[in-house]
Amino acid sequence: MKTKEPLYLERSCLGRHVMRAFLLGIVMWCLVAAAAIDVTKPEARTPGTAVDEILSLLDRADTASQNKDSLETCLVTLTSVGSMLDTFEMEFGSQPEKAPGFEKVKTKAKAMLASFDQLSKGGIYFNQDSADTSACILLELAGRSKDALKRLSNVTPGGGCGNWQATVMQSVNEQMSGIYQRRGKYAKALSLLQAAMGLDGLSLYAPRQDLTLARYAFLLAKTGNEKEAIKNYQLVVDLFPNTTGWTISKRALLEKKALIEPTAARLSDLYLKVEMVPDEQGISRNRYSAYREEAVLALGGHRFPESFELLEKMVATARRSRELACVTASLAELGDKRALPLLHAIEAEDDQFAKLYAASALHALGDDSWVEPFISYFGTHKDAFELDWADRTLRNACGGGPDTKPDWYPKPAEFARLWSEWIANQKNKKPVAALR
Repeated sequence: MKTKEPLYLERSCLGRHVMRAFLLGIVMWCLVAAAAIDVTKPEARTPGTAVDEILSLLDRADTASQNKDSLETCLVTLTSVGSMLDTFEMEFGSQPEKAPGFEKVKTKAKAMLASFDQLSKGGIYFNQDSADTSACILLELAGRSKDALKRLSNVTPGGGCGNWQATVMQSVNEQMSGIYQRRGKYAKALSLLQAAMGLDGLSLYAPRQDLTLARYAFLLAKTGNEKEAIKNYQLVVDLFPNTTGWTISKRALLEKKALIEPTAARLSDLYLKVEMVPDEQGISRNRYSAYREEAVLALGGHRFPESFELLEKMVATARRSRELACVTASLAELGDKRALPLLHAIEAEDDQFAKLYAASALHALGDDSWVEPFISYFGTHKDAFELDWADRTLRNACGGGPDTKPDWYPKPAEFARLWSEWIANQKNKKPVAALR
């Protein structure tokens, strides 16, 4: 059984893309999940397979570094590697450098360093910052944690965008926290992790909460705050089923004899309930849990008997795009075919975000009847501003697509023409039902 990946939910940098890509991250976070991991079977993930994942991420970052126009993907990918290092001890009980095959990681990191050093010395500021911060991770992987700490302490984000500065400093604080954690300096590690967590609302990238909260709980326990450690471990078990953080947290709670098994009633009572509270003028307002969206996603992950009915009610009452994204993704992960009519109704709406959420969910449930109407909608809509996202959605569903350049950002008519031609060619090769 696999855990949910990737380790980071990528948000595109600068301007309006922040919100859009956060929503895409929610959908993808849920749709790539598999069934629950049995924590009694540690063979499901081993130090060796974790090292293989790190090597794969390094290859991805190496490839992404060839795109000199934007190096943010390198930062996101290598920060994901940092997250794996930070939770390695909790997951496997040993440091990563002791894992089989880790020498390959060191060799690969050393080979990549010169390129990232060079990239950090020129170009637009967010590329320099991305390369500079990424190089610090490579330094640690290469066995030079002292040099990594020194370089991290000198990172100064460029530009005047507060969100970008928060993004860079969040990665810096997380990396420094991880290095101190692996040195056994848990109080320092905790302080730096808290600083990183404090930037969540500003950062342009959303860290994997399951890993962050599990590590936060681990460091709380190491520094003597057992009560808060248990509270945060339980939060991960409640809200992030089938993840690496869930596995770590459930195991920790079992060892402490403190596990509370999640139920639909528990999630509804703690995270989904809406309270009416008066504002400063005495007017009653709805107050939602800070973890409401995570709880919506968790209903699909836990697959409670009551999950479908709860999600069905939310389709009509989703209070904003982010919650609708969570509801559709949760229905997809739940795997209940009763969701198909609901998702088709959402996909039929004249709303680009709604169509994108529903299309991904329908594909996850084995229904690709939306493909050609989807192409027509995005190809003729005068305000179709999410064509790059629509293109990725189609490629995921169809297992391919038109030959285009990596940085292709089409106009609606071009999008429709290329995709319609590609679909027509595929129909001549194989049945339409096989186009997924």
